[in-house]
Amino acid sequence: ISNTAASNSTIKSSRVQQSNKFLLCRFFNQKLIRLIFAIVCLNRVLVTISNSSLINPGPDHRSLSVFYQNIQGLITYNTLGSDNPMLNITKVLELQAFVCKNHPDIIVINE
Repeated sequence: ISNTAASNSTIKSSRVQQSNKFLLCRFFNQKLIRLIFAIVCLNRVLVTISNSSLINPGPDHRSLSVFYQNIQGLITYNTLGSDNPMLNITKVLELQAFVCKNHPDIIVINE
């Protein structure tokens, strides 16, 4: 009888250990799933913040038209060395007419 009682207590203790291992493994699995879910959510938030084109794709999903003009083309050659050079009125009017006709989104004027 003592052998049977000892074997029963051994079986019970092994079942308790297995049950404890199962609960511990289940606990860590739940924590791991929550951690992975938090990382995925944080990743989506960071992608949305850093790539604002996902939220605001821009004007009508079309590309912007850019007009580039070098300002030296508007200055007459005899006043290039002057501190306050005069602009060629004809070229300025051509530039103005082009801008009014084509309505570019961005106008870049540099020297």
